[in-house]
Order: sequence, then structure tokens, then C-alpha cells
Amino acid sequence: MLGFGSVLLASDAIYNVKVQYPGTRLSVICGKGISAGIRSLKLFDHVYVVNYDNFITMVSGASRL
Repeated sequence: MLGFGSVLLASDAIYNVKVQYPGTRLSVICGKGISAGIRSLKLFDHVYVVNYDNFITMVSGASRL
């Protein structure tokens, strides 16, 4: 999984997608540690939060999305 810094670096490109395609709805899957920061950017229409403390909980959490 990528960290918040990666999302922050990509934020201009993500914003430009939303400007270029106004009807586009973007979602992101992230860990709970960075979900507040991602929500604060207001770039995504939905933020899915998964627990990735270990591989099994990450897969089971992601499968429920």
C-alpha cells in the first residue's frame, strides 16, 4: 500500500482528472492510518478503509468492499 506522501504527490494529477472529467467519481482504498489525511484533501468521493496489520486481515477487509 502507498503512504500519504504518495497520495499527496499525486494530488495535482487526481485534481486534474476531476476537473477534466467533472462527472467522474473517484474512490480510494487505504489504511486507517492515512484515511483522515486523504479525506482532508477532498479529492475522493469515497474513502474505503481497510485494516492491513497483517495479510489475512487486509484480504478479508478488502473482500468486504
